[in-house]
Amino acid sequence: MAVGTEGPGSASPGGSGRGLAGLRERVGLLGGDFSADHHGTGFLVHARIPTGNRA
Repeated sequence: MAVGTEGPGSASPGGSGRGLAGLRERVGLLGGDFSADHHGTGFLVHARIPTGNRA
């Protein structure tokens, strides 16, 4: 899944654990891949989270 934003957005003060580092950690714990990068005036976030074995 990829999600993008436009514009600067707003930062959540106080380290809520919901930022990019928190997302990267959670996706990694599930065995997935995560990336985030500048895209125009915003960001593009991509996460791949495995759903389990297919029979």
